[in-house]
Amino acid sequence: MAVTPVLKRFEIRVLKNRALNDPAQVPAAGATIKFHKQGATVRVGVEVPDSSGLEEPIVVPVSVYHIGTVVVEDELQHGAKEAQILKIYSVDPVALTVSVFNDSGDAIVLDRGDRLICRTTETSAPLFLLDPSGMYDATSFTLTDDQGRAGGYVRALRFDYTVTGPGLIPAAYPDAEGSFVMR
Repeated sequence: MAVTPVLKRFEIRVLKNRALNDPAQVPAAGATIKFHKQGATVRVGVEVPDSSGLEEPIVVPVSVYHIGTVVVEDELQHGAKEAQILKIYSVDPVALTVSVFNDSGDAIVLDRGDRLICRTTETSAPLFLLDPSGMYDATSFTLTDDQGRAGGYVRALRFDYTVTGPGLIPAAYPDAEGSFVMR
């Protein structure tokens, strides 16, 4: 009897404070979960100065624990901070460095343990699917329901995701697991 592989289930429940002065947790209906290629975690803190207006960008090597799926064509965001964008100059998987530059207008300070999230487009993002066969209804994000829940399947072996929405502090979650499993 042949065993059909199916995708591993991704489940999340997002909660938020009931009010600014009431920390009781309630479901965060309508929160956005965006899926990203596997990024990299900063190993040694560094400041990436602003290069906007310069003829040549100031390239800073960032030491990371693992390269993830980062490639030169990607842009990186500093955790869930969508306005802090780093452009990749080079990737060295042997030295475990990602050389980046910043033309955002302000210096970006990276601390040890910070996640560099791959800013992905609709075509490069890991796909979120509604069926375990991985064949139908693909998108790069999903929204939580009235109970703050979202569930589905992701084909990528490892991926990062961000959670944003009204009343939430944006958050980044690294190295989630997807892919096919045998049942």
